[in-house]
Amino acid sequence: MVESTRLRSDISSKKEFYDLVCEQLAALLGDERSWITNLSNASSLLFWAFRDSHLWGDAEGAVNWCGFYLESSFFPPSSSSSSSAPSGDATTTLKLGPFQGRPACLLIPARAGGGVCADAFVRRSPVLVLDVHAYPGHIPCDAETNAEVVLPLVLGREQGGKEQGGKEQGGRALGVLDLDCLRVGGFDAEDVEGLGRVVQIVLRECDWPEAT
Repeated sequence: MVESTRLRSDISSKKEFYDLVCEQLAALLGDERSWITNLSNASSLLFWAFRDSHLWGDAEGAVNWCGFYLESSFFPPSSSSSSSAPSGDATTTLKLGPFQGRPACLLIPARAGGGVCADAFVRRSPVLVLDVHAYPGHIPCDAETNAEVVLPLVLGREQGGKEQGGKEQGGRALGVLDLDCLRVGGFDAEDVEGLGRVVQIVLRECDWPEAT
């Protein structure tokens, strides 16, 4: 299984990259339904595929973080979580899930203007940021990060239009897939499309907790 998830050396375009990664991901997750197990393997597969590819740059330009934030009700309650939440704030909180990269922020209040992950979750639509230092409310977990792309995990969404203001219609927002890059402009619309395919595989291959 390990060898079958390595990136081939002949990959020369983002389309080829995402075609292969999606094929590998579907095979990797196919025999397991646990969301935490599958998100762990998904974040690892994605991170090392990006690191093995030259399409996003080498060293100073590489993807440096890949992982998931989930709606906090997915996790057992803890005294540390409750004490870290803003007092008297009923806002949904995103909690750090499986990831690859440097240690990251533990909790993110999911409110509009609260950073890239929060905005993607609230809007239920992807957020592509060419330069994180110019993004209002950006949360700097790693000072070396310069670009970011975040896609929401939305279960049971009907395909179709958007509400006024660009928010996607329908479905239950579970969390987000978040990727960082060391290079300004490191991600583009082709990444949003390819990672959208990744998200659909993850949603399909996991058993998700019931809403509380």
